[in-house]
Amino acid sequence: MKVKRDNGCDWKTALDWALMAKNSMHNVHGYSPYQLVFGQNPNLPSVLTDKPPALEGTSMSTWIAQHISALHATRRAFIEAKCSERIRRALRKQLRPTDDRYETGDKVYYKRVDSTEWKGPGVVIGQDGVVIFVRHGGTYVRVHQSRLRKMDGAQAMLGESDNQLEGTENHTTLPETGHNENNYDTENESEEETSPNEESLDAEDNDNYSLLDAVKSTKSVTEKRLRLEISSIKELIHSGTIRQIMWSATKEQLADCLTKKGTSALVLLRALREGVWQLKGKMD
Repeated sequence: MKVKRDNGCDWKTALDWALMAKNSMHNVHGYSPYQLVFGQNPNLPSVLTDKPPALEGTSMSTWIAQHISALHATRRAFIEAKCSERIRRALRKQLRPTDDRYETGDKVYYKRVDSTEWKGPGVVIGQDGVVIFVRHGGTYVRVHQSRLRKMDGAQAMLGESDNQLEGTENHTTLPETGHNENNYDTENESEEETSPNEESLDAEDNDNYSLLDAVKSTKSVTEKRLRLEISSIKELIHSGTIRQIMWSATKEQLADCLTKKGTSALVLLRALREGVWQLKGKMD
């Protein structure tokens, strides 16, 4: 119909050349219907295969000119329709953007296959092609690049401010302590300066959550139990209930676990379990 309207030819001419364009340009498994019947596609004048004289010929008949115009119009219409269909087919599929680059240490939100909610933020620890390895707390997950979203600057600032507000009531500075081989004394509270390792850390760095936060935690049972045990020990120390801790010689000392930035909860819990009897004796 478009060819008939643009060129003014009759229905028979428009239909003939429309079928000819479809049979010679529609490839299935690398061959067109025209090739399957005649062995090759029609040889039409083209700037790719012919020299200029072949393209400069003039028609001696209006009837031939009409057919040539209809031929080119049908081929052009077929190409437009085919390209349009390819675009529609591509848009119907799931789009997977690949322009985002993820570096180690980037904070991201991720979505699991069986979930519609975003989880996180997690930290990127590596990449293998389109698969990104993310650490979220104590969990390590593999996520396709299309199911990741970077944490922007505003979200990062909001997350940091929330963590600081949550830890404000329990945010205290551990005093500088004199120590010997098996003794850690916390009674020296008169000194105003603290050593670099004993400066107060953000709640995100030293896991400084209150007991109420630990109870309300939605983490796994094992991680929730760790938070409860660690938070209870910290609050006893901060409130002054435990004035002095006699600690046995272990690989990881209590003071190191409480003050060193980046120490994991498992290291602290191991040290607490090794010295639990000494701790209970002082509490009594």
